[in-house]
Amino acid sequence: MPAAVRTRFYIDGFNLYFGCLKRSPYKWLDPCALMDRVLPSVNFTDDQGNRVAMALDDCPIKYFTADLLEKLARKTSSYPNQQTYYRALEAHLGPRIILSYGAYTIVEARAHVVEKGIRLKDSPLKDIWKVEEKQTDVSLALEAYGDALRGAVDQVVLVTNDTDHVPTVEKIKRDSNVLVGVISPNIGRYMNNDLTERADWSVGGLSTEQLLQSQLPPFIRGGGKNFHKPVQWYPRPDLLEPIFQEAKRVRGSAGSAWRWLHEPSPHLGDEKPIQLAETQEGAQRVQSYQDAWARNDKGHNS
Repeated sequence: MPAAVRTRFYIDGFNLYFGCLKRSPYKWLDPCALMDRVLPSVNFTDDQGNRVAMALDDCPIKYFTADLLEKLARKTSSYPNQQTYYRALEAHLGPRIILSYGAYTIVEARAHVVEKGIRLKDSPLKDIWKVEEKQTDVSLALEAYGDALRGAVDQVVLVTNDTDHVPTVEKIKRDSNVLVGVISPNIGRYMNNDLTERADWSVGGLSTEQLLQSQLPPFIRGGGKNFHKPVQWYPRPDLLEPIFQEAKRVRGSAGSAWRWLHEPSPHLGDEKPIQLAETQEGAQRVQSYQDAWARNDKGHNS
């Protein structure tokens, strides 16, 4: 076995989002930084009992996802925020990440209604819209299996808790000498036994601390464009939105507003407005300063 096995991660984006990111302030995630933090916790040993060292591959992340369908998004900001995130990932990580896209489909279907005390076959049917993510699981499986057979890596790590990937693990183990690890993208220790029993090692969950410490920089520039973490992805968007809008009005652009929000302000005790906007009390301090500035500015221009 090599001194440090070349490791590549195959991230099930759908599973990652619903496992630990939805309804959290950690969506602006740097997956490379996260995996860097997770790997040291893996205690996997070889046949002689020596701990196996792991090194990230030249292209350590293959990320499998699908674009949101705008007509399904509950918020008008959901689709543009997702696109901003993907472009920010590519700009920040460059060749260290490959994004692979599937697609969502919507079809009319009929399904049984769940009613307490009524057997499935006896329950009434109802017309529904059925939403499915297509191609991403197959793409992940083929990429991981293909890389293993080509000898492109010494180890594949599936970031998923989806049992649809059990055959992927089995076939890689059967047809190659490549190691297989599995990381559950859930908060806490829950892990599907069908996956763990077939993998060489597994990590049964992520922590909020790991997610917090693995965030992208709030500003990223790439391809001649600036990418900013969306307002809706901060801890208290309801408090931040009016502060951001007023800062943008005063400073004339979103970029200038973001810079002000992230700089310590002498008018706020050298604290950053973006951090103050995480609490009701802090947001009130920022808005009070903005209101006072606006009154003073209006007085000078009257």
